Amino acid sequence: FKEVTSGAPFDITVTIKSNSENPLKNVLLKAAYPFGYNFTSASPKPSTPDNTVWSIGDLPPGATRKIVITGSLTGEDSDLRSVRFNIGSRNPSN
Repeated sequence: FKEVTSGAPFDITVTIKSNSENPLKNVLLKAAYPFGYNFTSASPKPSTPDNTVWSIGDLPPGATRKIVITGSLTGEDSDLRSVRFNIGSRNPSN
């Protein structure tokens, strides 16, 4: 987003697409929210109580998944914030 209004809800749509020639197993998406971000809801729902991880499961080659996250930010006019996402396969040890 170029800009959001402090305290006003907005949606973030995350599109995940496999560009692998092989199926991807046990895929997870992890969000890192900035200071002042207030999570409201997501579709599908997150897999963890802190609302930062989604278990995507297996992704066949070329498959696409979408996650829509709703929340709000509080801050001042000149604040710059970003939400970061990491995606990868689940580590079996944790």
